[in-house]
Amino acid sequence: MISELVDANLLTCPACRGPLPDGAGLRSAPLQWVAVHTEAAGRPVHGLLECSACRCRYPLIDGVAVVFADTAEWLRGQARSVQARVDLPGPLADFLGQAWAEDDAAGWHRQMRAVYSRSLLGADGPSMGLADQLTASLRACSAERLDARRGALLSHLGMGATVLDAGCGVGENSLELASLGARVVAFDRDFAALRQLSQMLRDGTVDVPVWTHGGADFSTRCLDVPQCVEAAARVAVVAGDALDPPFAAAAFDGVMALNLIDNVPEPVTCVRQLHGVLRAGGRLVLASPFDWSPRATPRAARLGDGVRSSASSGRDPVPTLHALLEGQLVHRAPELMLSIVHSEELPWVLVRHDRSAHLFVSHLVEADKPGR
Repeated sequence: MISELVDANLLTCPACRGPLPDGAGLRSAPLQWVAVHTEAAGRPVHGLLECSACRCRYPLIDGVAVVFADTAEWLRGQARSVQARVDLPGPLADFLGQAWAEDDAAGWHRQMRAVYSRSLLGADGPSMGLADQLTASLRACSAERLDARRGALLSHLGMGATVLDAGCGVGENSLELASLGARVVAFDRDFAALRQLSQMLRDGTVDVPVWTHGGADFSTRCLDVPQCVEAAARVAVVAGDALDPPFAAAAFDGVMALNLIDNVPEPVTCVRQLHGVLRAGGRLVLASPFDWSPRATPRAARLGDGVRSSASSGRDPVPTLHALLEGQLVHRAPELMLSIVHSEELPWVLVRHDRSAHLFVSHLVEADKPGR
């Protein structure tokens, strides 16, 4: 589906992208192919894209289009993930992985992939530990309610709608949307997670890290999901910045961002950018536990803290998010004027390993952009 994004001029250069002088939308400089070096099943795996205006180039690596305003800086930060070997046998990869300190960047990213991949493994996953057993019913409830919201989104937009899954991580939500018939752009900035998703779509199988033994050890498990190959034609994988997404204005029928806005430096900018790539009449779905961290978001930028609505009497971020979407924070987002059609509180459980789980309460809100 990467080729479809390029052919439709929906993938654009972030260095050239920006607001038009009259405020009527975004400037677009579509990307075009320079070369496709490797293909699999007729789809590009490795290649180069180029901006039609400034001639800046962007790589396609392992099926992941990498499109940042400063791609070189991003590559330096992701060097270990980008250049990591993926052909090593699981036991050898596990042995070499022990050299990574638990608290260094590579160790932290491996923990995150293990946590978010755990639900993908399902019955093929690690033995049910105490954390899995004690949270099973709550996780089932959360999955059922989130499935209902995906269904509502696709029912509203129609079959074949193009949906941006912003902050997709290892791609569980992207795969669920694709299974319902959506055409999905899986979008994140973490290359290791996106490469895992891309390989799963291409081969139907991928090795994923598993965190076990009370968080003391990692191992590798083969995730075998042949049905993903069928979804591959409906999923494009793009690495980029949610605060400066490399997409044309009004590129998407729907946008979902689950647990993203509390993981960016500027939540208001993030919402404005997601709104900008949503077509008139489209639907924006946001969910967040507002689990703020100084590593991600300074207090001055947090909803309900540094950013508040005039009607808010406390620091609850929910009224501020709703006010932002509905156009009440004109001084911060003058272009927003959405209609909220649904909101609810969702349990969200992350099982870290067999003896650890985190329970969050995510606020989910769905809002429609006016016009057709």
